[in-house]
Amino acid sequence: MPQVRLRPAALLTALVLLVVSATAVLAQDEALGGKLRTGETVTVAAGETVEGDLYAASGTIVIDGTVEGDLVAAGGDIQVNGHVSGDLIAAGGTVTVAGTVDGDARIAGGQLTVSGDVGEDLLIAGGQAAITASGSVGEDVIASAGQLSIAGSVAGSVEGGAGTYDRTGTVGGSENVAVGEDGDAEEVAVDDGNLILDAVKHFVVVVLIGALALWLMPGLTRASAEAIRRRPLASLGSGLLAALGWLLGVIGIVVVIILAAIVFGLIGFGELAGLIFIAGLVAILVGTFAFVIVCAYLADALVGLALAGLVRREPGTRWLDLGLLVAGAAVVVLLTSLPVAGGWITLLVAILGLGGLALAAWTGWRGRRGVLVVEPAQPVV
Repeated sequence: MPQVRLRPAALLTALVLLVVSATAVLAQDEALGGKLRTGETVTVAAGETVEGDLYAASGTIVIDGTVEGDLVAAGGDIQVNGHVSGDLIAAGGTVTVAGTVDGDARIAGGQLTVSGDVGEDLLIAGGQAAITASGSVGEDVIASAGQLSIAGSVAGSVEGGAGTYDRTGTVGGSENVAVGEDGDAEEVAVDDGNLILDAVKHFVVVVLIGALALWLMPGLTRASAEAIRRRPLASLGSGLLAALGWLLGVIGIVVVIILAAIVFGLIGFGELAGLIFIAGLVAILVGTFAFVIVCAYLADALVGLALAGLVRREPGTRWLDLGLLVAGAAVVVLLTSLPVAGGWITLLVAILGLGGLALAAWTGWRGRRGVLVVEPAQPVV
């Protein structure tokens, strides 16, 4: 009987070290030679240059100067008006990027605005997210927002989901944005590039992620596919609940971050809000990354395995499973690449895959009190 044990030790260790390090410098406005800055307001003035990375936690963070490295910021109001030569990671009630970020930008919060230049990828998650007419992204955009608007230019593709989506700017690659309003969901798929090449790339990534899942967690992967094949309606319901839970989780974390800033400020411990900001930022980034990977790629692999199970139901070796994965993934990618209907099929596959995974994980966890034990698929006579 294969067992898959959840081992959060590495993540817990990292978070503990983060808390200990932050606590050690809590009373200081600056630490580590100015690399870590806290207080009611953190400002990098115009003309000021920060050598290397900068970590800032405050109610208000204003970057008018230059950060010659990465910028990690958490606060109520974050304004990046200057130049960041590395990557930007920011979480707050309001985040505005009006300057230049040479690397990737990963921002989360209530109201997010990009009116400057992001040299590489943009990952954006929040209530209202906008790339204004003066904003530009050098590579791809991955977005999750209640309201998403793109009036500027995106050199790569746009992936993600939003309650409402308005695009008046330019997108160089493909657009694949799940749009839901008043409980009804529809898939908007616009491909300005090579459809065949995009499908091939997607197929390769789906097979790689599916093979990795079969290698690292074979029991859970097979059980998820079996749940999709045997209990499709339950998988659909579980998928919708899981998606709703993720969205409520992101909103809840943002609310906690904002409330923590207010409460700690009122009792005179404003610096403690930095701990909540950093923990919330980590949770949002990790959760969003996992959610996007599952919905965009792993779901295709799981549904492909479920379809292959209709042909061969007996459990086999990993090599046989890999062959079934390739065949099933090819069918799924072909169906999701169809014009018009492909958008709806993509949405259905994402919900089914997410639901099958959630259903199998919940069943295994409930049956083994925290140790995930998944029964292998049984032969069907």
